[in-house]
Amino acid sequence: MYNFEESIGVIFGATGLIGSNLAFKLSDLGSKLILQSRSIKKLKNLDDKIKKKKIKQILLEGNLNNKKFYENLQKIIYSRFDRIDFIFILVANFDRLTPLTHLKHNEWNELIDTNINSTWRVLKELDPLLKKSKNPRLIFLDNKEISEGKAFCNALSVSKAAIKTLAKVYHIENRNLNIATKILDLPNLRRGVTSPIIGIKEKEYNIEDIVKKIIHESFEKKNSSLTVKI
Repeated sequence: MYNFEESIGVIFGATGLIGSNLAFKLSDLGSKLILQSRSIKKLKNLDDKIKKKKIKQILLEGNLNNKKFYENLQKIIYSRFDRIDFIFILVANFDRLTPLTHLKHNEWNELIDTNINSTWRVLKELDPLLKKSKNPRLIFLDNKEISEGKAFCNALSVSKAAIKTLAKVYHIENRNLNIATKILDLPNLRRGVTSPIIGIKEKEYNIEDIVKKIIHESFEKKNSSLTVKI
């Protein structure tokens, strides 16, 4: 069984729909967390909820599209920890349904920076600490319908496909280091980043149940599969 009480993890996108619920549950299980968001207000709201259980986590406010953020990332994490046991990269941005070529140049650049480039930068900076863990884990979220190409989902579809490839390449390159890399295929949710594409007939999922499945597949289930359906 995974030892949460001795684990150190980072959640990027910790104030989103999945991220906030995941942060709360992992805190309850005893994990030491670094919680990232570009909104200090949302971070403080999340922190207030976690503190009700008399648990204190590290807050990391910053925009992943700002290269200076990664200098702060190093200072905060490297100065306090000699390893990272798990990383959840949950950052994603999707503004609206529109044909691929209808986005403006600046919109496309920002979406690609947020949804793809920030993931590479996170791995670039934290890869050394992750590899110092005895039981490292790297977890991404996916939606197969979107990542295989969904009309009018523009940069989100392109980004999700790219992240799956990035995760596979990282997994293959580090196979001998026993880094448990997971791509968790989530259903469409009525809330969160995919909410602009959801119709009223979509099934409503219980977020707490989704988070429990994410934790089970990420930490407790012995499954060698890279991609797992939640």
